[in-house]
Order: sequence, then C-alpha cells, then structure tokens
Amino acid sequence: MICAAAVESVLQAAGEGSAALLSIGGGDKHNAIPREASAILAISPSARDAVEKSVAASKTAAVEEYGLLEKSLAIAMKEYSLEGDRDALTKMSTQTLLAVLLSLPHGPLKFSHAIPSLVETSSNLASVSVGESDATILCSSRSSIGTALEATRDKIKAVAFLAGGSVQESTAYPGWAPNPASDILDITKRILSKKL
Repeated sequence: MICAAAVESVLQAAGEGSAALLSIGGGDKHNAIPREASAILAISPSARDAVEKSVAASKTAAVEEYGLLEKSLAIAMKEYSLEGDRDALTKMSTQTLLAVLLSLPHGPLKFSHAIPSLVETSSNLASVSVGESDATILCSSRSSIGTALEATRDKIKAVAFLAGGSVQESTAYPGWAPNPASDILDITKRILSKKL
C-alpha cells in the first residue's frame, strides 16, 4: 500500500510522459503483511529532481504515520539497470493497477464487540506481482464472524470487477465468534483462579 501510494506520487510529480511504471511487487507469503515492496520506473532525466522530492515526501509521510511502530521503515530511490528490454505498463494499466492496490481492504476492518481490542475482521494485501500481460494480487482475509468474512471477500471481488479483473478464491476458514458467556470459559476461569 505504501509502495503504491509512493509510485502514484512519483508519477504525478514527474509529470505527463516523464515517468512510466515497469513493475511493482512485494510479499511472498499469503498470510502475512509484506515486509518489503518495490517498484521499477523509467524516469526522464529532466524529472529526476521532482521524483527525488516526491520520494522524500512519501518517506516523511510514511514515517509520520507508521514510524512509532515501524522503526526500520524506509522508502528510497536507487538506480536500476534492466537486463534486456522491458515494456512499461500503459498509462491505463498503471492507473488501474495502482487504483486497485489503493482500494483493496487492508488492515483491521472491525474490532470485536465481545472482547475489547480483539480484531474481529481483517484483510491484508499479501503479495503483488506483475507479469508480461497481467498482475496477480493475493489478499488474505480473516474474521471470527463468517458473514463479515464473506462481506470482505465480496469487497475484494467488487474492486477486481471494477478494474476488469477476475478473482480466484480458496476455501475460507470458518468463523468462530468469541462467546464471553461460554460455560467452558467460566469453568476454565474458575479452575485457573484456584491454581493461581
């Protein structure tokens, strides 16, 4: 998400025709928030200063938002040499891909009413990869409430549909709503209180 936002800012800062997205990717596990993401852009030399300022501004904004928790957060720009020819994504493909990445539900979506501070429903953008003619985006959604999980999966499908994409879903883990009034919980609490 941070990478997609930074790329969008760079493209706007560079100006029309001065930068193009070649690739964007990150994440390698379906059930984890990616630690790293990167993008490869072709940038006109005349846009370099504007791009450097944009990258610095994206870093400042990200550190301001996440820096207390993510101590090693970094956003940087570096020279990159491509081996062979690689076509840039079209302007429309770039806009669509970035819009999808920025629109997908990501992070905690709802907290439990039964247990304070328990994340009830969440989703994460687990991985992104761009191929020759398509992009693959993997989301991992979970919820202790089955209907909330399906609503989250429906939102992901809706974003894909609006972008002209398709969705493949694996079987979801069933929801298991916490029950603070459960008999077994009460028995366990009483036993533990005697032991402690």
